[in-house]
Amino acid sequence: MMEPVWGVYAGGEWVRASRGTTITVVNPATEDAIASVPRGAAADARMAVHAARWAFDEGPWPRLKPAERATLLRRFSVEATIDRPLLIDLAVRSGGFPVSSADAVAVTPALDAFAWYAERAARDPESRLPDHAGTSSTVLREPAGVVAVLAAAAEPLAAIVHKAIPALAAGNTVVVKAASGAPLHAYALARCAHRAGLPPGVFNVVSGPARDVGAELAGNAMVDVVALAGRVATGRRVAARAAATLKTCVFTLGASGTAIVLDGADPAAIAPALVAAWLSNAGQSWGAPCRAVVSAAAHDAFVDAVLHEVKGSTVGDPANEATRVGPLRTAKARDRAEAMIAAAVAGGATLVAGGGRPDHLARGFFLEPAVVAGVAPSMSLATEEIAAPVLAVIEAADDEAAIRIANDRLDAVSAIVWAGSRERALAAARQIRAGTVAAQDAGVNPWAPAGGYGHAGLGRERGLAGLDAYSEIKHVAGPAT
Repeated sequence: MMEPVWGVYAGGEWVRASRGTTITVVNPATEDAIASVPRGAAADARMAVHAARWAFDEGPWPRLKPAERATLLRRFSVEATIDRPLLIDLAVRSGGFPVSSADAVAVTPALDAFAWYAERAARDPESRLPDHAGTSSTVLREPAGVVAVLAAAAEPLAAIVHKAIPALAAGNTVVVKAASGAPLHAYALARCAHRAGLPPGVFNVVSGPARDVGAELAGNAMVDVVALAGRVATGRRVAARAAATLKTCVFTLGASGTAIVLDGADPAAIAPALVAAWLSNAGQSWGAPCRAVVSAAAHDAFVDAVLHEVKGSTVGDPANEATRVGPLRTAKARDRAEAMIAAAVAGGATLVAGGGRPDHLARGFFLEPAVVAGVAPSMSLATEEIAAPVLAVIEAADDEAAIRIANDRLDAVSAIVWAGSRERALAAARQIRAGTVAAQDAGVNPWAPAGGYGHAGLGRERGLAGLDAYSEIKHVAGPAT
């Protein structure tokens, strides 16, 4: 584990928080305390914002040449890569990620994205348009200013990397609010930034309750952009605070994805991939397909195939190589999942498997993978983020109804479409309203833009879209040469 965190990181220094209380970090598999971080207040958030504002207005970072910023970000990336064993350990011990997949799923993709953005920092921020009517036109991409990143607890490393690093690459300064439930990745990255020699105030980290620290960052007039990974309800609250100063908002909300299974798909063939994607990080990973809209012709065979696959899902200590499903991040998250299952069953749905607390695990926030059939499109299991090892199966009369249900009711950051043929799956994918849609379980390009439709988010991240999200676009017109 990492060294104790005794202060917030602001202005390139470790500074004691304004109040002496702490947030205890708990291992969700054992409920044991493993670390503590400062319970910051609004005053600590303001201090970090002042440091970031000074670094942007007076410091060198936004005025460096792109190649110079890229060099420093490469050092930052290298330091994070050196700390890969620590980041894996944090994913397992503080995040509940199974050790068998923590590196491949939770750490390596984030570090790869980090390195990719470090290279993109060197791109030319200017582009020339063809002359028009005696006028030359140059398009500039300039940093927006101070970016506040409100990290998620389920995948904190990925949430920070996909928001804070492109913001830095574009020339902004950043304040990260560490997720109260999983703050250690943010502080680990602060130490990497310090070792890499980033100028003071460029990368800052503060921890504390959302009602204090998060609210201050969202409403502070010196913050230009607020980036959030979290629930839809959290997005509404943050957006309302940000609206007072007309901040740019980059939100990834409602992390649960949707699987659409159309007539002609082979349930036995798709079940292994679907269950693996669903149960990754106990259903808490970004885009995990916790909802399945299934055409009536495929419904019964689909449920049987999923039940067969789930039987091999070992629930247990994430530090054990044999474990496939670890705990939920908090007791509150487990209680919420249980309540959603109970509400669905009370409304007429059927719990066909799982949903209980494993008898062999006396401690920890575990939940047996649950398959709930007969879920109506109006139920909370269908309309709200699940983020748990719960699969809500929604039967549709036919393929057209399945697509309509997915688009009418289920705001999604991502979706997977299976059909009887590649052509049918690709055609259906074009009809699904989600930021990322995979057909026939195709892999997703990590450098492609990602984000949600409807209530599932604002703006896009990843790829070059992730850089533009934190840039102001300026048109400079002049006489043609």
